[in-house]
Amino acid sequence: MIMPIRTDWTLDETVMPGDMNDIGKELNRLKEEDKKLENKKLDKTGGTVTGTINATNLQVGGANVYTTSRKPTSSDVGASPLGHSHDDRYFTEAEMNEKLKTKVSVESGKGLSTNDYTTAEKNKLSGIAAGANAYTHPSSHPATMITEDSTHRFVTDVEKSNWNGKAPKDVATTSVNGLMAAADKVKLNGIANNANNYVHPDNSNTRHVTDSEKNKWNSKADGNHNHFKCGIIDNKDLNDYDGEGLVGLTNNNCTNQPTGGYFYIFNIKYNNSSNNLKQIAYGYNQGQMYTRYRTSGTWSGWTRMYSSTDKPTPADIGALGATAKAESAKTADAVAWANVTGKPSSFTPSSHTHTKSQITDMPTALKNPTAVKVQLNGGTTEGTNQFTYDGSAAKTINVTPANIGALPSGGTAANALKLNGAVESASGTGNTIARRDSNGDLSARLMRSSYANQSSIGGALAFRENNGSDNFIRFCSDAQAILNWLGTNKAKYEMLGTATKFDIAMPNTSANFMRCTFSCGNKQEMSSIYVNVNGKYVTDWTVGGSFSMVVEFMKIGASSYVMSMNVHCAMRNSDMSYRLTTSTNKLDYASKQKITFEHSQAGYKLENCAYTLEWY
Repeated sequence: MIMPIRTDWTLDETVMPGDMNDIGKELNRLKEEDKKLENKKLDKTGGTVTGTINATNLQVGGANVYTTSRKPTSSDVGASPLGHSHDDRYFTEAEMNEKLKTKVSVESGKGLSTNDYTTAEKNKLSGIAAGANAYTHPSSHPATMITEDSTHRFVTDVEKSNWNGKAPKDVATTSVNGLMAAADKVKLNGIANNANNYVHPDNSNTRHVTDSEKNKWNSKADGNHNHFKCGIIDNKDLNDYDGEGLVGLTNNNCTNQPTGGYFYIFNIKYNNSSNNLKQIAYGYNQGQMYTRYRTSGTWSGWTRMYSSTDKPTPADIGALGATAKAESAKTADAVAWANVTGKPSSFTPSSHTHTKSQITDMPTALKNPTAVKVQLNGGTTEGTNQFTYDGSAAKTINVTPANIGALPSGGTAANALKLNGAVESASGTGNTIARRDSNGDLSARLMRSSYANQSSIGGALAFRENNGSDNFIRFCSDAQAILNWLGTNKAKYEMLGTATKFDIAMPNTSANFMRCTFSCGNKQEMSSIYVNVNGKYVTDWTVGGSFSMVVEFMKIGASSYVMSMNVHCAMRNSDMSYRLTTSTNKLDYASKQKITFEHSQAGYKLENCAYTLEWY
């Protein structure tokens, strides 16, 4: 029995379980009808076709064959006649599927809510995040719970006030103040580009020269020459050479030279006197050195000075050679007795003594056959200032400073200012006892030493400033300072390393001429390098890469110098030109304390730098 199916449902009507069963049964019936139609189709897989084939009645295997001219009737296919009518409660399969799309399936154990679930509520639920709550954000927060970062910072009232008080960024004009005062703008407009504070020299500092004068000056020696004298001394008497410094080089034929050979001769004067000087002969090609001195015009003999490369032979110092044998020895701890040759077969005892404990049967007391008499200050009263002792009995003699006329320990002498008739003195007076003055200083005319001459100098050299108010003896161990004072070294070299700025102190601030050569292995970034003297800017040059600057100072007055500078560089600009540059400046300085080379860009370095100094 086919149950009728309702057709009056609405989209929001609830489908009950009973309705679903009816719908399922109808669907199953329709499937069975479809199977029946499928079975009536022609079998195209094979078999025998029997029957009569005609235009109006075709059968295969007893079954009708339908064509376009012979169509099946409604009874052939089990369908309703074409002209029949249906109750409007019946639906086709397609209509039924469309209706079912708007319904929900029933799940076991679950029922549908009696409350309607509207589209508005569905949209509202879709707009709510998972885990959401009914949190209400406060309208304000305390500042302490805010975390600052590089783009979000708090500003205090003081900072806001300071910023509000800043000058405006308006561009200044000649009538209105801005980033500068209007008066400064007027002054700036009146200054030409690249202007400087140049003052043209007056006639007192400007002179013309003639061609004759120029030719005469051009024939002079260069400014960087020196007067280091080292001529050949040929067949001369070295006693006649009393000039100070390097005298010359002997030609192996001079009188009074220390020995045969070639020697550099150095003279060092004492107190600027030619009658008192030290003469040093240093070997040209044999490494030997000799020294002698002249006092009051009289020369001493030569003394050879040994060194680590010129060592004395055993014969020079009266010693035995490495393989020589000693003629005698006081001890021979390392030689076995059997190995000693030339020893006598017997030994006669020599004169010797024994202590009392080594003598047997020694009496406890011995009387001296000749009594010993002790007199105090020549006294003759026995027991008072004279005591006689013969050894027969113990005797105590109490000797005090008073009973012998001596000064007690810590006592004061009757005449402490004299010793053997000599009077004390705090000055360098002869035949007096030396006494320190109130400052603890000790004065003397000359200190004499009997200590042997040494082959090397260590420690420090003694010197004094003058023989007047500052004649104190001091000591100096700075080799550079000693060489500067002797006048044998007026140059200095130092490696500086890498930095943005280098200050180079002048060792002789009042020299008449000074040359500083500053070299840089690499100057980072093409920009200027500043040259300052005594902390003040003088000039600058744009260079890059490696460069060398030669700065010379020539004294032209009591408080003025001419500064000349030559710049040799890898590049001056992008086209690698202008590698040699020169400049000249006049400086009004009483002295030169220091020269500074500084990179104009603080973030960049002058790499692998060094300098030399020369002065006269």
